[in-house]
Amino acid sequence: MPSTAEHFGLPRKDIFNPEKNVATACEYLNALMYKYRHVTPAHNRIKWVLAAYNCGSLHLEDAQALARQDGMNAVWNWERIAPYVLKLESSEHYTNPVVRHGYMRGHETVNYVNNIMYRWNQYRGVAGPNR
Repeated sequence: MPSTAEHFGLPRKDIFNPEKNVATACEYLNALMYKYRHVTPAHNRIKWVLAAYNCGSLHLEDAQALARQDGMNAVWNWERIAPYVLKLESSEHYTNPVVRHGYMRGHETVNYVNNIMYRWNQYRGVAGPNR
């Protein structure tokens, strides 16, 4: 997103410069890895980083808030939070007072994480959709 790129020092005029864009994306991913460094195990942390890269960490905080409202304690487990990310597509949920950042296309983020994990596992020769 242009505002994220600018936050990391990439001017809007350079967004379509492949070298600068990829370098900035790497900086952003590194910042997210640091932000989520407490999330374990590592494969779960990667999913959080990918999700935050795709939709922004504030939407993930909203999903966690919905989960807490439902009494869920394991709010750092991606598989348990992903259904709440999907709920943020529904006005019943994105208008909930605990949700501060509104609507998001949750299916895009969940599919993004799942597709990257699937491809990564293919490269590694590991069976299964998400491990």
